[in-house]
Amino acid sequence: MTIGKYLEKVNPSQVCAYYDKHNNLKWLGKAEFAPIYLDWCKLSRSEYVGQELRVFEGR
Repeated sequence: MTIGKYLEKVNPSQVCAYYDKHNNLKWLGKAEFAPIYLDWCKLSRSEYVGQELRVFEGR
């Protein structure tokens, strides 16, 4: 599954942070703005830290 497809299923107003495969923060914003931008990235894992959803690109 891609990160974009995953984010289509969460609350659009959810704060989301995207980390690349080297664990560098690459994007931070509302989930509603990310699905198309992140539809090429494979999802490795996701986790909640407080109110923030963190998604990680697969290796």
